[in-house]
Amino acid sequence: MDLLIFLALPIATVLLAIVLERVLRSPILVAVTFFALYLIVLFALFATGAITDLATVLIALIVFTFLAYITAIIVRFIRCICRKFLKPCCSICPERNEDVGNIIDNNDNECNGNFNNLPTANEGIALSGNIIPNQNNNGRTGVVKGCYRRY
Repeated sequence: MDLLIFLALPIATVLLAIVLERVLRSPILVAVTFFALYLIVLFALFATGAITDLATVLIALIVFTFLAYITAIIVRFIRCICRKFLKPCCSICPERNEDVGNIIDNNDNECNGNFNNLPTANEGIALSGNIIPNQNNNGRTGVVKGCYRRY
């Protein structure tokens, strides 16, 4: 039981906290999720009689929740450093607009820092497009790629 508490659960907590931080994008939500899951497991095991020392396991639960929170903060910090130094159009880092949920890999010159061909603020930008519904997926279709730069 000691090997489970001191080796397996901390490693599993760290790995799952990394995954959940990438999915949920909030260290606090990661910590709350781990606390809730561990609390359910704790009281389920206590009710069956598998755990006799509730206070010790409750302290371990709080420590594992704190470990999940710290791991999620570190992952978020590394992602911010990645964005800062590798630029948002790099294929390693996700785009700054994470609400989309997709990694956008733009190979245009505009994403590599060549903004000389873009119009100035006084010229304006015109965009025209033709959207054709796709019958295979109930009319939902299309991909829009590009970079946005404020002037």
